[in-house]
Amino acid sequence: MTTIQVLMSTYNGEKYLREQIESIINQRNIDIKILVRDDGSTDGTLDILEEYKRLGILDYYTGPNLKPAMSFMDLIFNTTDADYYAFCDQDDYWMPEKLIEAVKKLNGNNDKPSLYFSKALLVDERLKEIKHKGYPIRAYTFGEALIKNNATGCTMVFNKTLLSSVKKYQPKFISMHDHWIYLVCLALDGVVYYDTNSYILYRQHSNNVVGGRRSIVEEYGNKFKMLV
Repeated sequence: MTTIQVLMSTYNGEKYLREQIESIINQRNIDIKILVRDDGSTDGTLDILEEYKRLGILDYYTGPNLKPAMSFMDLIFNTTDADYYAFCDQDDYWMPEKLIEAVKKLNGNNDKPSLYFSKALLVDERLKEIKHKGYPIRAYTFGEALIKNNATGCTMVFNKTLLSSVKKYQPKFISMHDHWIYLVCLALDGVVYYDTNSYILYRQHSNNVVGGRRSIVEEYGNKFKMLV
């Protein structure tokens, strides 16, 4: 059976964490390995992680507060062997077929860097769909991706070849981890698949770092503030 290592960064995520972990456990036809890095939580997040670790469901480690981008990059450099890798937020909900559908698209392209991402269904705190206009999404060229990232990290699944390439260089600053790995894949003439179907409930709430409804001005304005 195909093995996927799920990479999750947590920070004060006790409210939705159990629900997300349970949705990962319930993935169909995939051998799941969950690796979590806690980014300095002060709530009950570590207690929840320890509980699941004792059950043999996940492994986790802690570290200083690096913020999401660098916390996920730290996870990348601490991965163990698997066929594929997937980024995971602490507060979403995965449909049971999320990972197997990604594998179906990626299979047969393991000789070159390959990345899958999909549409994400926006929901509120109770997992009820949020109606919004949205915007057309497709796989970008490298030049387009330099300007804007349209690949949501929590939908991404990528192969071992891309992971190995990303591990060759550890950047000191990136805007977001998903944008970085997307650019690396495109720069290496890798394969990018965009799935118009959604297998993830992308939860929007007051504590989102980057949410699906946030305007591009707000998103990149906040990233610019990190540089000054």
